[in-house]
Amino acid sequence: MKAYLSRLEAQGKLTTIEAGGYAIREFIAISGATFADEVTEDTILRWYNALRRKGNSDRTRFNKHTYLFTFFRWMKLDTKSLAEHPPDFTEREVSIYSPEELKALFASLPEGGLKLAFETLLQAGLRETELTHLTWERVDFAARRILVREYDQEGAMVRIKDRDERSVPISIELAAKLAAWKLARPGTNLVFGTKGDLPDGKLLRALKRAANRAGLECGRCPGCRSKTKECRRWTLKRFRSTCTTTLLRSGLDVRTVMSIVGHADLETTMKYLAVANQDSTLSKIDQIAWT
Repeated sequence: MKAYLSRLEAQGKLTTIEAGGYAIREFIAISGATFADEVTEDTILRWYNALRRKGNSDRTRFNKHTYLFTFFRWMKLDTKSLAEHPPDFTEREVSIYSPEELKALFASLPEGGLKLAFETLLQAGLRETELTHLTWERVDFAARRILVREYDQEGAMVRIKDRDERSVPISIELAAKLAAWKLARPGTNLVFGTKGDLPDGKLLRALKRAANRAGLECGRCPGCRSKTKECRRWTLKRFRSTCTTTLLRSGLDVRTVMSIVGHADLETTMKYLAVANQDSTLSKIDQIAWT
């Protein structure tokens, strides 16, 4: 395992190291296997069942299977004999925030960094790490663009998902708000850093609490029924999904949107196009004379 993860580190695959390393260690802890020849179909099935009992979703189990079996193939194990097929999962339809939900959320937030951070996620379609590590030097006010670049963290280069650096155009309004925010926080490096100018790892919790205060929780999910009342429907990623769908609805072509949000392939962006076209599809269906 150490040799495999060191190989990934040399290739700069830091995200894979984190997720893959977690999956491998979890498998070792659950299966009790220490050596490669102790990995059998039975240990794999026990691992699948243990993940299900722990509450892992079908998609999560699929992802962990992929990471683990990539490691097994590197060890030259016969993966076909261990599991002929990965766990099945249902590909979920893209889910976005409605205009009414966004209006209520932003109306409930006071002016400041948290509200601006959510507005930037919505309008620029950034991933969470792209936002939390965004520096002022990466905000080009003259060209009205946010430059998404690889960044150095504690001496290690952190890669961008899908490995494509990009320039994200932003509106005049958002650029003006960011400029005012910069003036309010002189001497800082990160646009949305903590008081100590470090990446803020609590944005998700802040979003869930804001949604709860605004009365926007679904009331049905396990999060809503828990003591924390943190609705699972409210996620930072959904801002990115909403941004992608809104850009497509505005009339921008698919390839341009693909470039703005940094998707690796056109197929991924096309998933959002289906959601973006729902309103026009309904309009066309209403005009059909069925009888």
